Amino acid sequence: MASPWWCRVAGKELGPVTFQDMVQMVRAGKLKEDDRVRRELSNEWIAARDVIGLFRAAQVPDAAPAAEDKSTPVGVPRATEEPKPPPAAPAKPGSPVVGSSQAQPSGPAEVPASAEAAPPAAVRPNRLRRAAWVFAFVAAAVLVLDRGYEWWTTGSIVPASFWSKVWPSRIREDFSADRLNSKVWTVDFMQATVAPTDGQLRVSVLPRRGESSPVGIRTRCRIEGDFEFRIDYAIVSIPKFETGEIKAEIAFDGGEGGVSLTRAVLPDNQHSHFIWSHRPATFRRLPTDHQSGSLLLKRTGTNLSFQVAGPDGQFQELGAIPYDDGPLKECRVLVWGPGIDAPFEWAFDNLEIVAGRITYPKKSVNGFWYPALLAVLVSTAAAAGVLWVRQRRRR
Repeated sequence: MASPWWCRVAGKELGPVTFQDMVQMVRAGKLKEDDRVRRELSNEWIAARDVIGLFRAAQVPDAAPAAEDKSTPVGVPRATEEPKPPPAAPAKPGSPVVGSSQAQPSGPAEVPASAEAAPPAAVRPNRLRRAAWVFAFVAAAVLVLDRGYEWWTTGSIVPASFWSKVWPSRIREDFSADRLNSKVWTVDFMQATVAPTDGQLRVSVLPRRGESSPVGIRTRCRIEGDFEFRIDYAIVSIPKFETGEIKAEIAFDGGEGGVSLTRAVLPDNQHSHFIWSHRPATFRRLPTDHQSGSLLLKRTGTNLSFQVAGPDGQFQELGAIPYDDGPLKECRVLVWGPGIDAPFEWAFDNLEIVAGRITYPKKSVNGFWYPALLAVLVSTAAAAGVLWVRQRRRR
């Protein structure tokens, strides 16, 4: 004998009842498609509409000879024919059906042979199939977003590698926007203000006692091949000071250490340019009297050239050193100086980096998108796996 059923109708649990009892409840309008039912031996409640053959059997009158067969699911063998009891009278509205069938007033309730042979109720629609569709949709959305972002940032939908983004081999910044592009630049502003103002990058260092930390901007990129790193500068305000130097520099880090080209202001209003290299160790200084000009670092093969220009834009070389042709980690524009009780300020414009190849880490370019989409993919795959295991166990 198949296990009886329990029904949850209008907030009350009714049962145990047989399959035929539930058919009568459907006919009487007491059991709706959205009401919940379960087997007595199961704790999982399902919608009444998901019980195979229930509502189909309720649509066939009891007097029809094939009524019982109509409730038999497709593919389930029929039980051996036995003498059938007289058909039960239709249930009257309001008559109780809990505990026994009206066709069998006494004794344990019997389940029709067709219902007894029926397999456990299947849940429709197939949740595993639905989870697979969701997973496929999310994967397609990730692909579209990734390739769309690639096209928007680089003009190409083909990435150089899975972990990196290759941008056009030129970075040009005229500082006309209200803020810097955070996908390209990192800002260092400890006790200073670093912001685009009136088409220039203004770097203002606040008064302090000790020597200031370098403040300015750094690229979030890897530069390969021959390159040029150029920027225009202007001194906005320099107070009087007695020791140290107030400096603005362009610099980078590579396989042979750091390199910088600096415009310096010394006490008593003395001005100079100087170059510095970690390896090979190099330091050279050249006096100047210009309040504005340009700085240029240029690598061709294994030769690194330091060049400066005045307001006329004519570059002259301060010096050159051998330097390997490996990739550079970052390029910097920095301002720093000694501890003084008045602020000092520099202005920069027309920053340009031209290189054979410029690569950005994907985590820097895409920011929030990749961690979020990866989390969605992992959670969707986990949910699909759980549903698959549960369905296998239910079978």
